Amino acid sequence: MKKDLSSFIAHDNQYVVNDVEVENTLQIIKKYDDDKVFENQGFDRALGLFPNRNLHIDIGSGTGWLLRKTSPLFEKVIGIEPSKAATNVSSRILKDNQNIEYINEDMVDAILKMQLKSPAFFTTSIVLSHIKDFHVSNLLEVLNSAPEGSTLYFYENYDTPISHRHWYIRNRNWWSSQLPNWDLSFFDIQNDIYKSGIFGKCVGAQNVKSFYRMTLVQNISWIMRKYTNNAIKILNKLFKLKIKLR
Repeated sequence: MKKDLSSFIAHDNQYVVNDVEVENTLQIIKKYDDDKVFENQGFDRALGLFPNRNLHIDIGSGTGWLLRKTSPLFEKVIGIEPSKAATNVSSRILKDNQNIEYINEDMVDAILKMQLKSPAFFTTSIVLSHIKDFHVSNLLEVLNSAPEGSTLYFYENYDTPISHRHWYIRNRNWWSSQLPNWDLSFFDIQNDIYKSGIFGKCVGAQNVKSFYRMTLVQNISWIMRKYTNNAIKILNKLFKLKIKLR
């Protein structure tokens, strides 16, 4: 299966496993705690809507800030992270959290191999926004077959038409069409110029009550902004090329 590895390669090169990196990560986690990122990004609210605390699967777990928050709340927590360097940092920081397991694989391969039989709580935190549509679609196809009763909370941006290297934002129609077995809702958490927070429950296609449909005005606005952004992107490339040729 084809993978979008460009974002992984870029992020993997940023991780260095040493005492300095561990200390830097601890400082970041402290700042996240001080800024109440877990609450402000909607994870606390999403957990309140998911009573089953057997299994949390964090997709793109990085150095483990979210695993640290959910480990005391679940029987088992799994961090899917292709970067071994990142999970090495996380395992050093969270060495006392015995219910955490790391899987160093692509997100699609990892979830397929789990062969889940009981509901799980799936999360991401600005991970899928860095991955191209085709690869995210492959992940969502797998999640669409997750056990009924599963829940997802993706802290991902939506409704701002951006598509370029390592930054891909989709609209609500796109998310709903990719997950026909899921009842989706959107938290509309304001994040700079973006709205974020995709919450869903796997209920089966026949039980979905909130399949999202953008209005005609919203569709026209999306298309106009998308073409405007693409035109700006092309003009910027031409401008840079002109400077380079001088």
